[in-house]
This record gives sequence, structure tokens and C-alpha cells, in this order.
Amino acid sequence: MCQIVVYCNYLAECEDFKQDENCVRKDNSVCYSAFFEEMPLHQTIHTLPSRTGVYAIAIEDGKLLVVQQQKGPHIGKWDLPGGQIEFGETIEEALRRELLEEVNLTFATYELWDNLTAVTRGVDAQGAPYDLHQIALVYCVDGLSPADQKTSELPYAWVSLNQLDPEQASPFVQAIIQQFDF
Repeated sequence: MCQIVVYCNYLAECEDFKQDENCVRKDNSVCYSAFFEEMPLHQTIHTLPSRTGVYAIAIEDGKLLVVQQQKGPHIGKWDLPGGQIEFGETIEEALRRELLEEVNLTFATYELWDNLTAVTRGVDAQGAPYDLHQIALVYCVDGLSPADQKTSELPYAWVSLNQLDPEQASPFVQAIIQQFDF
């Protein structure tokens, strides 16, 4: 089964694609490889399965709650609290679990704000590049209160969007910056 693809930044200029006879996918689809003379322009990129998650928009006193990511393609960047929906969880259960784990908060109500998608390039622990496709179900949460849990999993802050550098923000926070006027 083929789990990597060859990625070319100059795909329009590449003519040497051919079927890779050594690659057989479970769905019998054809897998292609590309052969290039200049490898620095091309690299092997691992594609991860799409990841669906829930994320919270929490606003208090005109400031947005953000977490600082400690791993993954957004390491060091500010992101919305939230994450992947675990098998068998409802959206509400996942949203409550993520806010509890990441910022030690609970909420009274939630309402769908939007669905967002992003494809982000990251580098794994071995230095190999990968592409991550994220699907975000984004909810506005209200009635925040501290939980009984002892600590938060991630550093977090309440920030004014006009003070947040978009270069230091995840794609989802960048979308919030474009939509909201604080």
C-alpha cells in the first residue's frame, strides 16, 4: 500500500510521471511516482489522514482565549483550545474534554460558529516533512468557569486580536482575526 506521495512544487514543469507497478492500494486505485533530476526542488511528503476536531471561541472583555501549541505543525503558535474528536465522543463531549484538558475550564452553552479547514506542512521527529489536513468544527462557548482539575495541559492567554501577530497564529486563529473586530 502506498503511504507516501511525491510532491513537486513545480508540478506543471514535471513530465516524467509514470505508474508505480510496485504500489498496490487496497482500493485498487493507481499509485504514481515521479522521477525528477533535481531533487532539491522536490521532496517526499507523508500525508496524514484528515483529522476532524472541535475548537472553542471564548471571548471575555473583548479578548480571545488562545493556547500555545507545544507540538505538531503549529508548535509555538497560538491556537484555539480544542482538538481531535475521540472515537465514540459527541461533539459536546469532545469540546468539554478539550477545554478541561487544555485550559481547565468548563462552559455553560455552546453554539456552532463555522466549519474551517486547513492544510499545514509540518516536520516529524525524524525530520521528515508531512502534510496535515484539519477539519475544524468551531463553536462559540459562553458561561466559562474554572474546573476542579489541578492544572492546564497547555500555556494559554486572553489576547486582543489586534495585538496578535498573524505569523504567530494557527490558520484557525488567523480566520478568527479576519472575521472578528475587537
